Amino acid sequence: MLEKIKNRLPQGSESPALKMIIVGILTLLMMIPMGMIESLITERSYRLIDTQREISNNWGAAQQIGGPILTIPYEVLHEVMKQNSKGDWYKTHETKVEHAYFLPEKLNIESHIEPQVRYRGLYKMPVYNSKVTFQGEFTPPNFNKLDIDAKNVLWEKAFISVKIEDKTGLNEIPMLRWNDQLLPFGPIFKPIDNFESVAQVALGDAGFRTNQFHSFSFELDLRGSRSLDFLPFGKQTRAAVVSSWKTPSFYGTSLPAQHKIRESGFSAEWKVLELNRNYPQQWKQGEVDTDALHASQFGVELLMPVSVYLQTTRSVKYAVLYIVLTFTAFFMFETLGKLRIHPLQYLLIGLSICLFYLNLLSISEHTTFNRAYLIATLGTVGLVFGYSITILRSKPKAAVIAAILTILYGFLFILLKSETYSLLIGTIGLFVILGTIMYITRKLDWYNTAARNKA
Repeated sequence: MLEKIKNRLPQGSESPALKMIIVGILTLLMMIPMGMIESLITERSYRLIDTQREISNNWGAAQQIGGPILTIPYEVLHEVMKQNSKGDWYKTHETKVEHAYFLPEKLNIESHIEPQVRYRGLYKMPVYNSKVTFQGEFTPPNFNKLDIDAKNVLWEKAFISVKIEDKTGLNEIPMLRWNDQLLPFGPIFKPIDNFESVAQVALGDAGFRTNQFHSFSFELDLRGSRSLDFLPFGKQTRAAVVSSWKTPSFYGTSLPAQHKIRESGFSAEWKVLELNRNYPQQWKQGEVDTDALHASQFGVELLMPVSVYLQTTRSVKYAVLYIVLTFTAFFMFETLGKLRIHPLQYLLIGLSICLFYLNLLSISEHTTFNRAYLIATLGTVGLVFGYSITILRSKPKAAVIAAILTILYGFLFILLKSETYSLLIGTIGLFVILGTIMYITRKLDWYNTAARNKA
């Protein structure tokens, strides 16, 4: 193929145009090892996800807590059609039990998160122990607003439910203080409109017929990983979280009303009103979609430093550009300095640049990304510098190549660390590089006309 290209170009063994095409083909060939390296990064990142999932299964998953919900069953008379022994249809009535749900008037949540980092081989993940205290009160249930006849209410079968995302993370059986009674939580025994993983307490006839407010409190001692969030079930919900973790990320439909992040940890406080949600304080079975409850979540995530796999993947995105620029630098020295660099030598230089990303990946799994980047840069620049002394036959020229590579890798490091201005910095850098190349090659004899004229 190269012979056909050569025959179509102006004759001359030193044709820059022909050499440029060869260098372009070599650049495309470099995409093969870069693709293999990118696949390796993806494989390692998936292994990290699997390991973190395994740690979560053994310790406790990301926890979401919603509650308490007061559930009171009631009887409803339904008209149904039945068939007698003669095959005739007739109308009759059946009594079914349905549920009404009530949320607390006030809800105060206090949580102290004690974080730690769990390791599994090369991989790590933040986990925590947390003591979460709930306090508040319920108003007397008003069935008139739900168009339910009070005489059909089964007061003695009322119960309290609390959603706990992963109940295997509970360290102790929680106890509910309801007014003056102390009652233990147990496993789910009544459905909560598709709410899964629920702990419940049967209340019995706990004075609901009176017009008094009902106070409650309970504490959850549980394990979890990565994040902790809550559902704002109070008409007025206040939540406060304190932890020694230094890098929190707050998320959800409600961000903290106030928060502080210090070297010793963070503290945050949320205030959420009924008007901030898309569901009421009380409803009948089937009236509120469970997704609407989950959509109101808010909480905090214990952020780890940016994954080395994510940063390495971002750096690989610039690999083609760096191979092109490095090849361009050697092409300049070859063309302007009347040197001869064999395509195999270009290939070896390209492979050394590819090796930079493999070094970065392997070293960053054992140390910090910044340190791994420095080691990989020094290794690649040193390797190319030593090789360039021979093929360029000049230490100063080799030093220029080393300086160019150092600037390029320094520029890449700035791009990786500056997410906000990375596009702007990258655009300006490329503009300067392109302008420099255009200036240096403005008088280059691409068709080697001087050699043809001599011939």
